[in-house]
Amino acid sequence: MKMSESSTGYYGYPQYTLVGGSPRGAQSGKNFLSTCPLTRLLVIAISVITIGGAGYLIWPAEPGIDVRRIKMDGISIQYDDSDKRSVLPAIHLDVNLKLDLLITNRNFFGANYDKVVAHIKYRGDELGQVESTGGKIPARSTVSAVAALDLQGKELFQHVPELLVDVANRELPLDVVAVFFGAVEVLFFDKYEEVTVSCEMLIDPKDKVVLSQHCNLV
Repeated sequence: MKMSESSTGYYGYPQYTLVGGSPRGAQSGKNFLSTCPLTRLLVIAISVITIGGAGYLIWPAEPGIDVRRIKMDGISIQYDDSDKRSVLPAIHLDVNLKLDLLITNRNFFGANYDKVVAHIKYRGDELGQVESTGGKIPARSTVSAVAALDLQGKELFQHVPELLVDVANRELPLDVVAVFFGAVEVLFFDKYEEVTVSCEMLIDPKDKVVLSQHCNLV
């Protein structure tokens, strides 16, 4: 702010006029961000991190499913050659196995699952399925679930020649697909989730043991 002499006052003293101007402190505060690129970048980075962190906490991730163990309780193959019109005998398959599943909720909210459905397949053809009961998974925790499949007298109409070879080689390939149905509780709404894990197994039908297994999310 400056004062300029304009005229002589009533008592003979000089009369001054104020020349307007912005206070130095206010002007420097106004131009603080524009004159400091590093500070501006820091403010933008903090804003991005804050928004991203809030999104991570609020938006739910799908539950994780891991097949901890597959236990073969029993498997048997029965042949029926009473039908003389068929070159190959009718084959009936009995399978009894148990899946131990681990369901992980990585969110900061609880999750409810209605059921876990396990399908068993041989060379792409479904042999049967079983459902496990639902439950609740607390936030940031893991629970266990068991799906037991008891398949009795399933007659195979396809892949009969392949099955005979697999039994003779004592290496029977079976696929198990487990599907999780549930919802994650987010504030005032539920986000529905469906997660599938597939396992490829190789079974010795004579000794009733799992020779190998490989599981992955689908």
